Amino acid sequence: MLKALVRWLFLPVGSLILLLFLAWFGMRQYASDQAHVTDSIASGSGKCLLKTYRRDYSAFGVAGRMASAFGSRYFYRVYNNAGDQLATSEWNFSEDEVNTFATEWLGQMAMYPTRHGWASFEMRECAAASAQPLKD
Repeated sequence: MLKALVRWLFLPVGSLILLLFLAWFGMRQYASDQAHVTDSIASGSGKCLLKTYRRDYSAFGVAGRMASAFGSRYFYRVYNNAGDQLATSEWNFSEDEVNTFATEWLGQMAMYPTRHGWASFEMRECAAASAQPLKD
């Protein structure tokens, strides 16, 4: 009897959790696609650009406000001069990106703020020619 009750409860509850996760995932993807660039900074070499984006959940109303509570509204991307995306923090769930400090380039390292400090992308292709290591 208990086994049947557990099975009877697990299917609808598990399905609901799965549907909520898929809805959140879809809203997050759409909000990222509709994100607005709030800041950008070029690397010292001028070869790359670090852009700050803010996700836009407004199309979802109350559901969007609830979805925005389960992740950062901000994310960062690095592009080269050709416009190709080299790196993104968009789906890095271990970092809770914020926009309280300006992003920075330290040589070939793109630094961006998170709730627990700074995170970075190390981009060798963005370094100045004199900063690249010599090859033997």
